[in-house]
Amino acid sequence: MNVFIYAIVNPKNMIDAMKASKHTTFRKQFFKVPELDALHLESREWLSDIDFWKEEAVFLKKLIDKHFVHLLEDEGLAEAGRLSVEIKRLMEGELDELRSQVLDHEKKLARLVRHASEEEEKAFRTEHGRLSYRMREMAARMMVLKREVFKAMEEVLEEERVKALKA
Repeated sequence: MNVFIYAIVNPKNMIDAMKASKHTTFRKQFFKVPELDALHLESREWLSDIDFWKEEAVFLKKLIDKHFVHLLEDEGLAEAGRLSVEIKRLMEGELDELRSQVLDHEKKLARLVRHASEEEEKAFRTEHGRLSYRMREMAARMMVLKREVFKAMEEVLEEERVKALKA
């Protein structure tokens, strides 16, 4: 049965009909598979995000180091140490590793554009999906880390305010 007729006769099964289609272009039209140039743009955005996160990590590390003395009191010491180690790990390895993976991904894309085969494109898209997941994970980690540093800094600032009022 023709896929179009099947979809009209039984609209609930339209998705199944499109999935069953052996024509990649047909599936791409209905599932909006991003073109390679869109994946390239996304990869370039990732590189920009990673560079920004590296700058943020440097700033957060300076912030923690500057106020470390205030964080030495009570449970602040353990928290400051943990935050400092986490930031250092990001700055000295994880972000650079992720950036390197995205750059390698871009190189694969350049080769793929020149010598496109369906199998290589499928592998590339799978890798792109994995990198996309890692980028979302890193964005979430950075958000949590910033919240924790900001919370610690709010406590330091409040402590400094209270001390100033007592003086």
